[in-house]
Amino acid sequence: MFSKELRALEINGLILRTVYDSRPLKVTYKLADYGYTLVPLIIELTNWGKQHREKIKTATL
Repeated sequence: MFSKELRALEINGLILRTVYDSRPLKVTYKLADYGYTLVPLIIELTNWGKQHREKIKTATL
């Protein structure tokens, strides 16, 4: 499942995948320039989570 998600992110141009010709096989991922456009949204979601942390914790217990 994780590899399917990584593939979808790669297809959509959000991450870059590099495969190294080595044994064992090595694959790295990094955020593509287009992926960096999500950073402000991630920051806002993080801030929202921090502001609502107590309500979230009590709702999940």
